Amino acid sequence: MEEVKVEATPKVKKTAKSRKTKEAKVEPTNPTFPAKGMVNAYGFIHISNGIAEAFGSPKGKKTDVTIDFKEGNLIISKV
Repeated sequence: MEEVKVEATPKVKKTAKSRKTKEAKVEPTNPTFPAKGMVNAYGFIHISNGIAEAFGSPKGKKTDVTIDFKEGNLIISKV
């Protein structure tokens, strides 16, 4: 019987491909006030990115606010 030589190849771990992130192309907007927004069924207030930026709240960042109720209007102010 002949001996057969088999060379073992080491297993190479495949690494996850890095995701290519698209850089957001943000065009500066000049929002007009009063602006329209929405309060959903859970009580979250949704406003456009332009309105949030005008308010001084950068996208993806938490901004602390105070909410006041006067004469049937909500008044939202930065802390």
